[in-house]
Amino acid sequence: MCRWWPAQICNPRDVPTNIQNMRHQPGEFPVMFLGSHDYYWIHRGRVFSYQEGDKGSTDSGNSKHLAKIFKQGE
Repeated sequence: MCRWWPAQICNPRDVPTNIQNMRHQPGEFPVMFLGSHDYYWIHRGRVFSYQEGDKGSTDSGNSKHLAKIFKQGE
């Protein structure tokens, strides 16, 4: 799992069987990481919704390196 990697929340019934059978805790849900198509079970406290214009979503300052990494995942 990569810190701050964009992902899509998935319905547990819609992910592959091997992902459904992965060990996870009550309250966790599967996410699919964009670009890699890897899955991971995660809880609500570790996710946030992306919204255009969020602070840090621009390519300025220290975020240039991170923006380049995210661009690779598209």
